[in-house]
Amino acid sequence: EKSPHLFGKIVRSVLSAWPMRSAGNTPKEITLLSELATLLDIGAAKGLKLSKMESSMICARLTSCVGCQNSLVAEAGLKIFRSDGSKKILKESNSENLISFLVRPLFLESLEHWNPTVQKMSRNVIR
Repeated sequence: EKSPHLFGKIVRSVLSAWPMRSAGNTPKEITLLSELATLLDIGAAKGLKLSKMESSMICARLTSCVGCQNSLVAEAGLKIFRSDGSKKILKESNSENLISFLVRPLFLESLEHWNPTVQKMSRNVIR
């Protein structure tokens, strides 16, 4: 059994590996979003918690991804909300920030994104 404090360190490590938006590294962003979703699911299953700082960092990254005009990145960011484990751990960690960070971009993407799949996925997350 690993120490629970390692969970936050691993999440921070994944977030620190994120490419700059200007780098246009879509495959890396999609891979990191997948890894983040897996980490959140494992953390929720084991009852691990994120600090408010870690939760805020995740919310900021998800906001950036959801608002991305690249539909692959936006879809990968929105897929995190399909998982009950990911939703649970984010809500428990910092529900106020989660709502304030994500409501506006989700609403905008549900109306204005050029890709209809991203629009539909955004509406599903809002529900």
